[in-house]
Amino acid sequence: MPYVTTRQFEGAGHLFLCLPQTEVRRGNSLRLASFDLLSGEAVEFRYLVINIIRMLTPGAVPDQVNTGFGLATVGLYTGSMLSSPLMSLSTVTVGATMLNPAIPRRITTPGRYEVRLFNNTGREAAGAVDLSLVVTGALRIFRL
Repeated sequence: MPYVTTRQFEGAGHLFLCLPQTEVRRGNSLRLASFDLLSGEAVEFRYLVINIIRMLTPGAVPDQVNTGFGLATVGLYTGSMLSSPLMSLSTVTVGATMLNPAIPRRITTPGRYEVRLFNNTGREAAGAVDLSLVVTGALRIFRL
């Protein structure tokens, strides 16, 4: 049976991601959170949900700039390269998609991290779609 010590309890904090319904234009990205991870600390994704409420461009059939990232993606990044997330969650249709909370996603390497959301449509003008979406999630930062 594991025990939570005083040191572990005092050294843990949560970072909540709460993006209310927001319009994200084709090809744009938003930074939802930024944090520094120090030596001897770890971050763990507790849960993450992306929900596309609706597509705001009538009559357009969405195309994807990078087919591996669906229509919209939320990811954890160490820099500004949207094509190389450490961890990501993509959705390909209207509705909610979430990470499996039973699978731990833990990062222990010190550095500056960002949680970013981007609209992955608009390779061609006819396939560019604006999205109305919601993102919620929680990260736990703690000492090892």
